Amino acid sequence: MEKTAMQKIMIRIRIISMVFMILCSYAVAARGEEQPVTGGNQSDTPSISAEYSEHINAGNSFSEKNKHAEAIGEYSNAIEIDPGLMEGYYNRGLAFYNKGQYENAISDFSKVIEINPDLADGYLNRAIAFHDKGRYDEALSDYKKVVKIDPGNATAYNNLGNIYNIKGQYDEAISNLNKALEIKPDLADGYLNRGISYDNKRQYDKALSDYSKAIELNSGSAESYNNRALIYYNKGQYEKALSDLNKALEIKPDYTDAQKNREVVLKRKK
Repeated sequence: MEKTAMQKIMIRIRIISMVFMILCSYAVAARGEEQPVTGGNQSDTPSISAEYSEHINAGNSFSEKNKHAEAIGEYSNAIEIDPGLMEGYYNRGLAFYNKGQYENAISDFSKVIEINPDLADGYLNRAIAFHDKGRYDEALSDYKKVVKIDPGNATAYNNLGNIYNIKGQYDEAISNLNKALEIKPDLADGYLNRGISYDNKRQYDKALSDYSKAIELNSGSAESYNNRALIYYNKGQYEKALSDLNKALEIKPDYTDAQKNREVVLKRKK
């Protein structure tokens, strides 16, 4: 069956959202399952005043409590004290990102890049903000800079693959996702995104294999179950499709695409 027969079971493309945070003490802050908790370190760290550090630490404390507006205020105070240091911009960029203020985040990460153009994390953070804004060409450019500086960055390769999927350049997507999975073989989103590439190339057995691997590595991925259901549907395996869609909705009850797809499968089974 064609995908249109299911009112197009929607395929979700996953970006690994990795906004890095450099704290004054080089501690790290996590923002969820899909976000790494590591930051770049500066080899030649300039002198940091006690007052600057106090504002950075206060901002970090607010960030840990998800009080991003207050954190932004503290980081802004630090930047006023010393606009030549990048910690304030890094952390404020993260706070802006967490508030969904992507343009402000892009501005701060651009300042980080201006201060240290050789730091891969600055480009990665800005690329993710561009990516979330739908500014794909700019994100693509920044991700390419990341892998040039840091060839072992699986996240950047995964997100490059994501953008190439969006652009319909599936061979380019697969090439980058292969690299991501070579670097990090347990990257569930890499398999999900590569499955999407194969799916769109009508290489359904390969897509099925990748979706299944994504589920094996991350059983909480509603998107992987939804996408695998598409393959089962197209193979006429309606019970398996329905089972996957039920699982997707168990994980994510408000998953509109899976709800619609389940209705289509149920009608087809009658």
